[in-house]
Formats: sequence, structure tokens, C-alpha cells
Amino acid sequence: MEEDNYEAVRLLIHWFYTQVLDTQQPDERLTGKPKDNEDLTLIQLWILADKLLIPELQNLVIDRIDDIREVTEVIPTDCLHSVYSNTSAGSPLSRWFVHQMRYSAGAGLVYRAP
Repeated sequence: MEEDNYEAVRLLIHWFYTQVLDTQQPDERLTGKPKDNEDLTLIQLWILADKLLIPELQNLVIDRIDDIREVTEVIPTDCLHSVYSNTSAGSPLSRWFVHQMRYSAGAGLVYRAP
């Protein structure tokens, strides 16, 4: 796990003990602006859960990414490289991104990293 993000590992350990995803933006604090690196940390957590075969956590992470997307109205395209470099073809995470890009691009909801 040396190559895994420290914050993603912290979230994993917290989830093991509590079954709660302790993100920077819990449901009651979603502000409408993405928090620094939270999208990438969630992507890395999903990838780590994939390596460890924890589908329940993977589903929870995708739900949280989607919650953040609904509030912020942006899709974190700066994470696409990590998604496609670290997941298998047709993974649920890559399919989520494809779906979101397909249906949101026309609405101007795609966030482009500076």
C-alpha cells in the first residue's frame, strides 16, 4: 500500500472501524465548492477498495462522489487520468465517469482543472 494516498488509507481505516465514510464534506457540509483534493482522494480510496475487494466501500465512495457532483454541479475531470490508469476496463468507476460526462457535458457541468 506504499503507493496509496495517505488520506485514502486514513479513510479506509476509519471506515473499517466505523463503517462511515469520513470525508471533508460530509452530507451536512456540502457547500457547492469542491474541497482541495477530495475528489482525487475519493478516487484513490475507490481504487484501494478495488484492490482489497471491498465492493461495499466502493459503492459508498461512488455515492459520495455523486453527492458532491450534485451539489457542486461539476465533474472532476482532473481525476480521469487516475481513474483510467488504475482501474480495469469497464470498472464501475470508469463507467460512472463516462455516464456523467455523456449526460452532463451538454449542460456545462464539466469542471476543467486549471
